[in-house]
Order: sequence, then C-alpha cells, then structure tokens
Amino acid sequence: MEKKEYVIHIKLDNLLKQKRMTKRELARQADIRHTLVWEMCHNKTKRLPLDKLAKICSVLQVDIHDVIELVERKESNLM
Repeated sequence: MEKKEYVIHIKLDNLLKQKRMTKRELARQADIRHTLVWEMCHNKTKRLPLDKLAKICSVLQVDIHDVIELVERKESNLM
C-alpha cells in the first residue's frame, strides 16, 4: 500500500479577499509582523506560532480550519 504524504495549505489570502481586508490591516489588528502575514498568504512560512494563528482567527472571526488545511501532496511536489 502506498503511503500518502500531506502538506499544510494556508488559505489566508483567499480569506482576506472574502473579508475585504488587506494584509497590512490584518497585521495591524492582530499585532503581528506584516512579513508573517505575507508569508502565510503565499504559503512560504516555515514556522507558524500558534499564538499568532489564534490572533488571526480572532481578528477574522473564523475557526482554525478556515485558515489552514491538510492536503495530499501531489506527485509533482515531491521533489
């Protein structure tokens, strides 16, 4: 049986568009670095402190699953 591999996908960019909020405004309201928000929106973040994620969820009034999801890694992404 083939073992599936998963990656975390951050859905923050689409969520901000739905909420009509800029990255800078979210960073200001959540009191977090703008660069962290940018990295999350572009799925470039390597480390995501849980307290920052909680602040983002609080400001956007969403659940954690609205911000991040676990998706199966595509074979083209394996290398």
